[in-house]
Formats: sequence, structure tokens, C-alpha cells
Amino acid sequence: MLRLKETTLADYPRSHVMNLISKDLDPIGQCVQIVPVLFTAPVELCVISLLLLVIIGWEALLGIAYMLLCMMLRCGVGRVYRKLRHNAAFFTDQRLRLLSEAISGIQAIKMNVWETAFENLFKNIRRFVSLNSVLVVNILIFLF
Repeated sequence: MLRLKETTLADYPRSHVMNLISKDLDPIGQCVQIVPVLFTAPVELCVISLLLLVIIGWEALLGIAYMLLCMMLRCGVGRVYRKLRHNAAFFTDQRLRLLSEAISGIQAIKMNVWETAFENLFKNIRRFVSLNSVLVVNILIFLF
């Protein structure tokens, strides 16, 4: 929890803080692995393209154009993926918030016999998230 003040932690529920730590820390770790590639990839692409032009000739330009087209396509898919992950994270946060509220108020839920209403609410949220966002994200990961 990196040096947060108690008053700051009191403003947010524990589930929100744990969700932020678990969901946001992993992409930061992955980013550290990718950053060196951002500097070496353009240089490698230029050197290999020149070598292909010298060895093969103008036909290598077709392969280079195809490679650049695939890179642009991946950037577009990455934007769609980012948007879908954002939507999935929003609904996951909503589900965790509802679950946290249900756990904290379990006595009131049991006393008023609201179990089926909360169960249906959680099922609807889980179904919506799993069918829309997560499935499409997994298909995009599989294809590209």
C-alpha cells in the first residue's frame, strides 16, 4: 500500500484498493518488459529491410508492406482490446462493489429474505461481463 495515509484509505473500500492493486500492477510489470523492444524494434526493422532489399531485390518490398499492414492492424485491434478491457474492468468493479456491500450487510439480507434478489443481480452482472467483454477479448487475443 505504498505509503498511503489512513484518511486516504478510509475514503475507499478495501475491495476497491485490492482490485486496483491486483488489476493495475500486472500491466505495469508487463510494460517494463516491453519498453526495451520499443527502442530496438525500429532499428532492427530498418536493418533487416535493407538486407532484404539488397539480397532479394524489389520483391522484398511486398513482404515489408505486408509486415507494416499487419502492424497497423494490430494497433487497431489493440485499441479495441483496450476499450473492451476497460468495460470489463468497470463491470468487475461494479460486481466487486456489490459483493462487498452484500457481505457487509449479510445480516440484513438474511433477515429480509433478499437472497434471491441479490443472487439474480450477481448472475446478471456476471453473465453480461462474461458474454460481452471477456469473450470478445479472448477471441481477439487468440486471433492476433
